[in-house]
Amino acid sequence: MIGLNDALDGKTTLTVKKGKTTVHVPMKGTGLTKAFVGTAKSASKKGAKTIKGKKEKVGGDKVLAFDIPVKKLNKSFNVCFWSKRKKKWYQRSVKVTYNP
Repeated sequence: MIGLNDALDGKTTLTVKKGKTTVHVPMKGTGLTKAFVGTAKSASKKGAKTIKGKKEKVGGDKVLAFDIPVKKLNKSFNVCFWSKRKKKWYQRSVKVTYNP
C-alpha cells in the first residue's frame, strides 16, 4: 500500500523556490525507493528521470521521503513509486492542494 506516514495526518510540505513548486512526501517506510512523475510505462523506459528517496525520521520511524515537482495545484497528475521488494512500479493519480 502506498501512503503518507501516519504521523503527518495526511499532510505534506509544499515549497516554492525560484518559481518551482515541490511537495515533500514522507512514506510509511523504506520499501518504495524511487518516484517518477508520469506513468508506470514511462518510468520503465531506459533513461527515465527518477527521484531517489531520502532517508529521514518521522514520528520515530525511519522512512524514505521524496521531493516531487508539482506543475499545477489542484490538478491531478500521475506519480509512480518503485517497490524494491516486488521490483515493479506502482502508479497513482495525485492532486496537491494548498490549505493554509
